[in-house]
Amino acid sequence: MKKATRRLLILAMSVAMALSAFAFTACKKDDYDIVIQLKWLPDAQFMGYFTAQSKGYYDEVGLKVKIVPGGGDVSETQAVINGSVDIGVTWVSNLIAANAGGANLVLVSQIFQRSGLYLVSRKGENGLPAEGITAENYQTALTDTVKVGNWGYGNEYEVLALLKKAASRTDMTYIGQDFTMHCFEVGTSDAAYCDLASGMSYNEYLLTIKDYEGTVNHNLGVPGKYNTDNIAVLDMNDVGVAMLEDCLFVSQTWLDKSGNEEKLTKFLQASLKGWTYAANHPSEAVGHITEGGDTNLPEHQTSMTPEVAKLVKYTPAVSSAAIKAGTATAIDDKLIGVVDTRAGGAVEQTLQLAKDNFALTGTDASRLAAMKVSDLVKTKYWEDAVKALYGSVPSVSELPALA
Repeated sequence: MKKATRRLLILAMSVAMALSAFAFTACKKDDYDIVIQLKWLPDAQFMGYFTAQSKGYYDEVGLKVKIVPGGGDVSETQAVINGSVDIGVTWVSNLIAANAGGANLVLVSQIFQRSGLYLVSRKGENGLPAEGITAENYQTALTDTVKVGNWGYGNEYEVLALLKKAASRTDMTYIGQDFTMHCFEVGTSDAAYCDLASGMSYNEYLLTIKDYEGTVNHNLGVPGKYNTDNIAVLDMNDVGVAMLEDCLFVSQTWLDKSGNEEKLTKFLQASLKGWTYAANHPSEAVGHITEGGDTNLPEHQTSMTPEVAKLVKYTPAVSSAAIKAGTATAIDDKLIGVVDTRAGGAVEQTLQLAKDNFALTGTDASRLAAMKVSDLVKTKYWEDAVKALYGSVPSVSELPALA
């Protein structure tokens, strides 16, 4: 029964991708003013775009927008490079890797201001410390005997940076993890088993501690087996290896075409409005997601939206403890989607971590070594969109600085 539930979840994801891809190919790209490629399946991770679509914000600026799901081996960077879509959502590390490989992609808005990647462990199980592996003890607890899981596909760079930083670790490899928390449902002799699993704060982590369909507890048939008391979290933001994740990007080739700069500004204007509304009304955003995207596991979407909102409204300078305690200060709504291009800021930290941890050779390595923040980012379009929304543009200096 437990394996069947997991298979059904994976099957549902595969069917959703296939149907959405078929629906898109059945119509022409030219039928839309903007086609945006998501990084993953159409769920709460992208609630701002679905909210903008559902509430008519794209219509307000005169744009007909198509939202295309990702997932699995779909490459959002390649889709933008080859022109099958206009705009993509990706992690900044993937954009850096693509440009090191010779692409000319441009980051135009940073939707997630902080990393959402956790490494999750079960306290005291299978030889782990009683408190699990945390930001406070990873330097000594993350030994070579600890099996670490990650999905790969460009999602592994923060994990690799952490492994390199851990004083007690010499093994820089990780176990390939599927897109569920199955690694917590199997015994230690199973090839899929891991002690420390990758999980997004708004997705896989919730599948570990909740009890609804699709969760580890549900699949094991033991409600409440894992919860916030016996599951430990290592937050990338708390150990100095946070790399920026969901951003909006385009190709310079697309941007150079007549009329596309204006379309991009209008798209950002409507999308930022959607993200602002969704981040401030996460419960309502569930309905917009269901209307425009995911209809699977609605309980999970309800759990996801408040966690996604935190990534939009808090920067990596804020500790996870302060956010959990409700004492952290959120950014002003006018700063949603801003790109922190300051010296020592979040983009520079992401780029430096990429330089320290990407295993590139030849021309790709040379391009990465020479890369600067200004090579990756153009803030003009975000600024123009914010000015259209609010009448003025706030300064990036209003963001708290990284320590």
